[in-house]
Amino acid sequence: LLGEGVEHQIQSLYGRFILPTVTPPEDIAAVPQIVGSPGTAITLNDGNVVSGFNILGAGGTGISGTNVTDATLSRLNITGAAGDGIELLNADGELNITDNFLTGNGGKGIEISTSTAALDNEITITDNTILGQPEEGLELTTNGASVNRVVIEENL
Repeated sequence: LLGEGVEHQIQSLYGRFILPTVTPPEDIAAVPQIVGSPGTAITLNDGNVVSGFNILGAGGTGISGTNVTDATLSRLNITGAAGDGIELLNADGELNITDNFLTGNGGKGIEISTSTAALDNEITITDNTILGQPEEGLELTTNGASVNRVVIEENL
């Protein structure tokens, strides 16, 4: 799920290229908005990529995924959700959460718990701004016999 107004690079059999856009990347007002969803604004499945959206005033969690494998969440503004900004429960594989702005949500900014299965996980949480959460800004729980390679850096 790729929003307009943000540059997205795609890897193909012929190399890496940038998807064309009709609005200039510097025009932040052009980023699509999901406003006032009655529950969770976006529910993830395996292998989902979500980038380039303003998610405002969700009635539940901003973005949620349960039992997901491989997810990338980037360049998102999640503000005023009733629950957590981002919630990945029993997740595994490559989890990338980068360059997001989470503020004023009702729960945690980012909550991740890994699967209890004996899997190798790569978790990257970088360059996020998390402000004004009543609970933890970031909570990461590793479970079971999984092997987790975790990078958490340059978050505010």
